[in-house]
Amino acid sequence: MTSKRTGDGGIDGRLYFDMGNKYLDTMALEVKGGKHTDVGDVRDLRGAMERESLPMSGLILLDDLPERRRNNFENEMASAGVIKYLGKSYRRMQMLTTQEILNGKRFDMPSVAKMSAGQGNLAL
Repeated sequence: MTSKRTGDGGIDGRLYFDMGNKYLDTMALEVKGGKHTDVGDVRDLRGAMERESLPMSGLILLDDLPERRRNNFENEMASAGVIKYLGKSYRRMQMLTTQEILNGKRFDMPSVAKMSAGQGNLAL
């Protein structure tokens, strides 16, 4: 079996948010299955985030991780640091599972930019 790479550079989607500057900032999103995901995937996402000079990135896992692996992911993500806006710190790299999203949890980020009226919301 061969695995097909999409050539997306580790980015499956984006959330746009407003930090009060002239342009919208971007959180890159990567979706992974979880069971076969390792800390190298976190490093790849960080590389994509830095390559594109993005302030934030989010990893969405379809499956929960065992506690030890989740801790390794969290530690690796914490090493990317934080951004600050209006006196609040936001982790540059964050992770959510699909179950957490279904339970209402969201990425911690500045105000999510909304599309023009009638086109919905870009937020997860």
